[in-house]
Amino acid sequence: MAITLARDLRLKASEDSTRVLADRTLQTSVTVTGANTETRTIAPGGGAVALDLAGAATLKALHIEADGALDVVLNGADTAIPLRPIGTAKGVLYVEAAITSVSVSNPSSSTSVAATFFTTS
Repeated sequence: MAITLARDLRLKASEDSTRVLADRTLQTSVTVTGANTETRTIAPGGGAVALDLAGAATLKALHIEADGALDVVLNGADTAIPLRPIGTAKGVLYVEAAITSVSVSNPSSSTSVAATFFTTS
């Protein structure tokens, strides 16, 4: 299945063996194989969970889909990026940058969050 981030930021899916991620203006697209996909359940009230970068020293792009609130920290920053779903839609974060570390934490005290991470190096 391929996922393309459309101009209006809604995800469109089609059957394929890879995932294609494109920026908001559709100027850039990145193909990510299934080997670079990871789904995790982030426990409530726990500490930060480091994302495995699939053996890469630096990522070129990161795409996160989550069914609940997450705080995302890139490259050891002091400030987290709050990722929040809207209504019944998943929260989505797409970043193109030189990414050397990713950690996520669940700000909820009672609800686990299922999150899928797509990365490319």
